[in-house]
Order: sequence, then C-alpha cells, then structure tokens
Amino acid sequence: MPAIVTGHRLFHLLIMLTLLVGIAPPLQAKELAWEQQKLNIERLFQKGAFDKAEGALNKALIAIRRDSGPKHHHVAEALLMLARLHKSLQRDQKNEPLLTQALEIRKQVFGKNHPRTGTIIEELAELRISLKQFDQAETLLKRALDIRKKNLGNRHPSLAGILDNLGFLYTRQKKIEKARPLFEQSFVLRNDALIEAHAQVVESQLNLAALNFMAKDSAQAEFFYWQAMNTAKKGLNKNHPKMALVLNSIGRFYWNQKRTQEAEPFFNRALAIHEKVLGSNTEAFADKLHELGSLFLENDFNEKAESLLHRALDILKKKHGGRFDTPTAAAVRDKLRQARGQSKKSKSAKTPKKVAKVAKKRPKAVITTAPKTADKVVSKRPAKRALPRKAAATKARAIQPANRQQPATKPLRGSGRFFIRLGCFSSNPNAESLKQQIRGWQIPAYGRRIKSGTMTCVRAGPFPTLNKAEAVQKVLTGKGIKNSSIRKPTK
Repeated sequence: MPAIVTGHRLFHLLIMLTLLVGIAPPLQAKELAWEQQKLNIERLFQKGAFDKAEGALNKALIAIRRDSGPKHHHVAEALLMLARLHKSLQRDQKNEPLLTQALEIRKQVFGKNHPRTGTIIEELAELRISLKQFDQAETLLKRALDIRKKNLGNRHPSLAGILDNLGFLYTRQKKIEKARPLFEQSFVLRNDALIEAHAQVVESQLNLAALNFMAKDSAQAEFFYWQAMNTAKKGLNKNHPKMALVLNSIGRFYWNQKRTQEAEPFFNRALAIHEKVLGSNTEAFADKLHELGSLFLENDFNEKAESLLHRALDILKKKHGGRFDTPTAAAVRDKLRQARGQSKKSKSAKTPKKVAKVAKKRPKAVITTAPKTADKVVSKRPAKRALPRKAAATKARAIQPANRQQPATKPLRGSGRFFIRLGCFSSNPNAESLKQQIRGWQIPAYGRRIKSGTMTCVRAGPFPTLNKAEAVQKVLTGKGIKNSSIRKPTK
C-alpha cells in the first residue's frame, strides 16, 4: 500500500523544495561555467596551442580554489587536465605532483573506492610505466582493477581497458605468458558484452595479434590480424580511424617479415583514410606522413621516404609560415636531408663509370697444350654420331641426376578462395555441432552436402590466401581439430 503524505509532511517537503530552488541556480551556474571552460581548454589542446591551454588551466585553478576552496572536486579535475597536458609534452617531473594532489582530493571527496579515484590511479600507473617503474605500476593497475570490479562487477566491458594496460606492462617486461590470459579475458569481455563488430573488439584482436607476433608465432598473429580486419569490415565505416589502425598494423606485420610488396598497399590505404579523417593540410596528417616516411627510410626505401617527407614538410611550412622551430618540423627536415643524401649515394653507386674511347689492347690468349699422351688418348676415341632430336631429348632426361627434385604438382600458392576441409558426417546433427564449435572460435565455417546427398562435409573458410588458410589450420590443430586439409575449389 502506498504511503500517504500527511499535511505535516507535505509542509516540510514544500520547505525543502523552496530551499533547493533557491540554492540550485548558483550551483548550476558554477557547473555550467566550469564545463564551458573545460570545452575551451580542450579546443586549445586539440589545436596544439599548448602554451595557451596551460595558461588557461592555471587561471582556472586559481579561480576555483578562491571561489570553492582548495579541496573542491573541480580542483582535482583541473589538476588532472594539467597533468595530461604535461604528459603529452613529456614533462614527467611536473606530471607526478599534480596527479598525487588530484588523487588525495578525490579520495577525500568521493572515497578511496570511487570510479573517479580509480581514474587517477590508472593515470599514475601509466606514469610509472613511462618511468620504467614496473613494480609500482603493476600494484597501481591491480588496485584500479579492484575498484572497477567493486563498482561494476566482474563482467563489465570497461574492465577490458585496465586488463589491456596490465597486459602491455607484462609485454614490456617480456612476460608473454602472463600477458596472454589478460588480453584473452579482455577480448571475451568485449566480445560478450558489446556488439560483435564493435571498435573495441577490433582493438582486442589487434592486441592478441601483436602478442603472438612477440611470441614468434607468426601464423597465429596473422590469423588475429585478419580477424580484426574482418570484424572492422563488418561493423565499421571504411574510413573509420580504427580501420586505418588495422591496415597499418597488418602492413607493419608484413613489413617486419620482409614482405614489403604485400605491406605497401596496406600502408597506402591507411594513409588515404588518415587524409580523409584528419584533412590533407593538417599537422596531424603531416605526423602520419613523417611516421611512414621514417619507416621507409630505415629500410633504405629512400625515394618513397623522400616523397612522403617532402609532403609533410610542405604542410608544416604552410602551417607555420616557413618556420622550423617546432620539434616536428625540425625532425622532418633532418629526415628529408638524410633521405636525399642516401638517394644520391644509391644513384651514384648504380651509375656505371664512363669507359675510355680508346679501347685497351686485349692481351693475347694463352693457349695451354695438354700432354702428348693425352692427345693420343683423345685421338683414339671414336667420333660421336649425331642422334635424332627426339632420341637426344630422351637420353638427356634419362641421365639427369637422381637427387634432383622435380615438382610433382603445381604448388598451391597465390590468391583465391581457399578452404579447410574438417570432416564429413552421415549424421547432420554431428556436422552442425562441429560447424557451431568452429564459429564459436570466431572462424567462419559452413556445411556442404556431397553429390550423393548422404553425407555433409564441414569446411572452414573461405580464405583469400593460402597463408591465411594455413594460419587458421594451425589454430584449429592447437584446439584439437586434427587431420584437416586445405583445398581450393575447382572452377
């Protein structure tokens, strides 16, 4: 039965509402003013006007401390923003005291187990990682993970970010086996709670790919890179920044394996996305050109490096009026000078030296004579009779060395639609069960009835290249699916 509000209670409620109405406008005005200030500062930060952003934050801090007191939660927020600014400028010494102050304020205002307190702890952990204080960073990340679990439970997808950071910490220490379960758990949380083709699912697949590459399991790494590509294609726009990240990651994977011809198309597609998203004349796009140009330069692709670095320098000239006093512009200019120098060296090495017009006299040929006994032996040999062409070819094949390997069949390489044959079943439920099991591992699978109609064959695929099919086959073998074979459908 609903509670009845008596006249006495109603009188008290009206008084409380009157008080709240009287108090709310000033509080709301302060909150709105601070939100507007934050928005203006973030815009300055995005434009790269770091000095102006820092000045605005310092003024805001003075005003908040004067109007609201030194322990107000807006003070902690401003300190956190200032710390992130110093982090982007690699000022770690200034960063730490700001984060420590912000953490103490949030503990007092919200409590030690509040999510906002956990955010500061995560920032401190990242700082410890950058300073290579790995033990302290591990303690802080575990503490942040506990706070998030207490507030959100053990299955919330937002846990994945901290699990990833803890995994990255272990990979930096070469502790691959400690990092693996963390990345796998992160992937499961995102895959179960979010939509299948969510951008964060792509991120987890890329992390697993990078981990396997570090573990020198190239086949497994390639499998996860292509899984990330398939997920991105399924759920993201073709010009989504995460799609550019996937393309760039696959390009670097092939590049590190010296498969440069396969890598370049991925780099070019990623660069095209960056140009559309960031703009062709922005400093952010110049950074991408600088990054790719530096990669080409490191591997002696000097002409390609020179072209990319020249574009980056032109953008920075327009942006800064021809000045080179910014760190990025100076770095691009130095790399471009290096690329031009190496290009000249390689061209001069390839150019043949001019041959003199007057030809040198050739030395007389030195004729060596064999001993007379050898002449006699040779002279006694009967002259060979010429064989017909067909007989000569037959004899040439007969006297080939026995150990010379002849290709029995044309190698199964190149591009196409490859599939992995897993087995055939007379019972349709058994085939369906295997198909669903394979799909549960994020591997495409389908069934196909043979011509007689009595059996169903289960296949994984199709895959665009044999390398990808082999990578998936290795994964399936590790999961207990043995005696599989790779096929290419006949036309």
